[in-house]
Amino acid sequence: MAQDDDSSLKKLQTMREKVNWSNEKERYPFIHDLLYNMIKTWKGPLPNFRNMFRTRDMDWLFTESLNHMHNVDDYYLGCPFVVFVARCGYRDKPEVDEKGKPILRRTTPLHRAAKQKNYRELFKIYNWFNANYTDEDGFTHFHAACLAGCDDVVGQFLKLGQDPDCLAQKFAYPPLHLAVARGRDYVTQLLLDSGADQNRANADGFTPLHMLSFSEFPSLEKIFFKINVEVTP
Repeated sequence: MAQDDDSSLKKLQTMREKVNWSNEKERYPFIHDLLYNMIKTWKGPLPNFRNMFRTRDMDWLFTESLNHMHNVDDYYLGCPFVVFVARCGYRDKPEVDEKGKPILRRTTPLHRAAKQKNYRELFKIYNWFNANYTDEDGFTHFHAACLAGCDDVVGQFLKLGQDPDCLAQKFAYPPLHLAVARGRDYVTQLLLDSGADQNRANADGFTPLHMLSFSEFPSLEKIFFKINVEVTP
């Protein structure tokens, strides 16, 4: 019985050992079997993904699982993989430089997820909120959290000293603009309470107040009105 219980783990280990991870073509049958078969029928002890895969290989697996969400029939296949890995206890650990500080110039699967509206489970994995990873466009994990309305994640970033305006990054749309555009009431409140600049323009020349004028979120108007009343002498 014990042998049957750990058959899934042994199968994954065997499959992993047979793959040449430097050859991308060899990886695809592996992830296809993992997504379509193994996690659906998993039995026995959960795998320790950190001991089995390098960080860059895990990033590739997450990214490819998201790729499977492009087609309507496959839309939900990516998310169960992320949920499964998070349930297994896997958490991302940032690489550090010679001074021991996290290397933040790194495009992660979370940047990709932000464009597919599949964030929350990945924030359980990429949960170093003092490491605000940024992609080549200047889009950061903090931007993604504001866009998604992940209140708790935004709060954690701000608690650890995150600049609410992300001035060090050159992304075209500040976090406050993203929160307003998506009608994220609580995130908007958090950003404003933390000193986000409501007069800062985005790449199109619009401030958050401009965006309010053509938004469909009246609750946001109340938030901005309250903030402005409080700061008016």
